[in-house]
Amino acid sequence: MKIQCVVEIQNIVGESPMWSVAEQCLWWVDVRGKSLHRLRTDGSRDDWQMPDFISCLALCRSGRLIVSQGNAMAFFNPEDGALTEFARPEPDRPANRFNDGKCDRLGRFWVGTMVNNFGTDGRDIPIDRPDGAFYRLDSDLKMTRVVDGMWIPNTVAWSPDDRVFHLGDSGTNEIHAYDFDLHGGGISNARLFAKNADPGHLDGSAMDAEGFLWNTHWGAGKIVRYNPQGGIDREISFPVPAPSSCIFGGPGLDCLYVTTARDTLSAEQLADFPLSGSVFAFKPGVRGLPEPVFAD
Repeated sequence: MKIQCVVEIQNIVGESPMWSVAEQCLWWVDVRGKSLHRLRTDGSRDDWQMPDFISCLALCRSGRLIVSQGNAMAFFNPEDGALTEFARPEPDRPANRFNDGKCDRLGRFWVGTMVNNFGTDGRDIPIDRPDGAFYRLDSDLKMTRVVDGMWIPNTVAWSPDDRVFHLGDSGTNEIHAYDFDLHGGGISNARLFAKNADPGHLDGSAMDAEGFLWNTHWGAGKIVRYNPQGGIDREISFPVPAPSSCIFGGPGLDCLYVTTARDTLSAEQLADFPLSGSVFAFKPGVRGLPEPVFAD
């Protein structure tokens, strides 16, 4: 299986890849670098510098994006660069920031928070408590807390039949499965789906059309495909140590795009893996599903 570097870039924490079917382009962010990126099919790239840590994004029906900005949610207009804040759901937790998030197939955005581990002065801040939570953002912009007590919410994915929701926590190295009520927007019956035992940490994921979950293992340099029961179906060694998230894209949704990071790597690792922080892609032999857009 040939894994190619499709964007050579030194993202500190590349994250939240998103494929736009309408635009036929790839979006992603650099959390610590506070930047937003778009790769077009002709290989050209658009880059925007953001005022705060941007950890995730969602495409909107209107053509805008939803983006996280520190502990706030905002709309971003790529046409003029306008940023419009609309929600801060955790005024009682000022030390938190947003992390991973995605839309469900009815156009609601689901997103988690965590203790902010990036200091404004560039230093690392230890995550010493599970003060994060997980939210559902409805089309009326109301945010509802659905899970509390999380360390680092990562992996937001639904089964193709919309009956099962998957939510990971990189702090506990676990992914949980929930029964999902698509029309009501509720999750219930939490149970352990997968627990990581290797030296890395479970990070972002993508669901394929067969109902298998592709998860990036930050620090272990691999991607793991889990079957619908949570068993390991396949492991793929990656050319850099810190793959961070993935998404299916391309005209046939048969290409898996993978963001990576340089953060936490030693000087020796960066010398050995100079492409860390770049965006990679490969064809795994299965297809993904179109990513839903926010119903704004």
